[in-house]
Amino acid sequence: MKNQIPWNILMKQLGNKDTKSDPLFNEWIQEKENRQFWEELQVIYSVNGNIPEYYEPDHRKGWNNIEQRMIRSVRHRGRVLYLLRIAASVLLFMLGATGYWLVDHHDQKAIYSEVVSPYGHKTMVLLPDSSVVWLNGSSRVRYKTDFSKERVVELEGEALFEVQKRPGNLFSVTSGLLRLEVYGTKFNFRSFCGEKEPEIALISGSVGIYNGNHHLKTMKPGEVVVYSPIKNKLLTTDSNLEQITSWQSGELIINNMPLTEVFGYLERWYGVDIAFTGRVNTGQKLSFKVKTESLRELLSIIDRITPVEYTIDGQHVKISNAKN
Repeated sequence: MKNQIPWNILMKQLGNKDTKSDPLFNEWIQEKENRQFWEELQVIYSVNGNIPEYYEPDHRKGWNNIEQRMIRSVRHRGRVLYLLRIAASVLLFMLGATGYWLVDHHDQKAIYSEVVSPYGHKTMVLLPDSSVVWLNGSSRVRYKTDFSKERVVELEGEALFEVQKRPGNLFSVTSGLLRLEVYGTKFNFRSFCGEKEPEIALISGSVGIYNGNHHLKTMKPGEVVVYSPIKNKLLTTDSNLEQITSWQSGELIINNMPLTEVFGYLERWYGVDIAFTGRVNTGQKLSFKVKTESLRELLSIIDRITPVEYTIDGQHVKISNAKN
């Protein structure tokens, strides 16, 4: 009976402490995994103050749930410092330094966790082996909750990894065509779907880069490389590590970047959608730093560097050439 949750009974028990225990509930909670699930459910209820809706163990339905909830809650920045691990079933809950969603997917083979950091947020994730992942806005990671045999992480977006060294237990990160083998390391990995060339910046340690089983390169600290899918090769760049990783410490450094790339960073930084209208010189390169400036203040600064006009409508921004 441990995988059959008497949801209506649980809701009565959760919402009314004076309710007498149901015989079915007493039988169900005898299982160790069910007791753990019940304790975690009580914590979630004490944090949110709401009774969770019933959640079917279906991956597609669960992900749709996340997206709908995230749309309604993307502006809410809670600081909930609980990391709950679900063993008996699948449960949706919110966690993070600035707010993000985590969901466990249970199937017959493994339990996975997926963490999403929405636009305008930076999110810290503590992995089962105590490795730390900082997620930039519009990014997500997915990983098995059991790291005892293998440590495999899937990334979409941008993340700064601080990986614990575990001899005999390889840590790998996959994103798109690339797979990184990590050997106790700190590095930044940017691989957004809309960007053609993923970027890896190695701060310390060692990283092996693979396309499938084909070894492309073993990086050294201080190196920054981008991957060209067309040529299936890595290109070393002269990008600055401080600039690349500055987003994690609350500062955005733009150094000689073309306008299109600049506004891509600003979208993730401020949590907005930016569109160009008319003939904008998108190839022009800019350099500046962002700390506490609002989006409107920053656009005014950009306007002094390269004349542009802009309109802000909620989370939608339009950029056009300034009229003479």
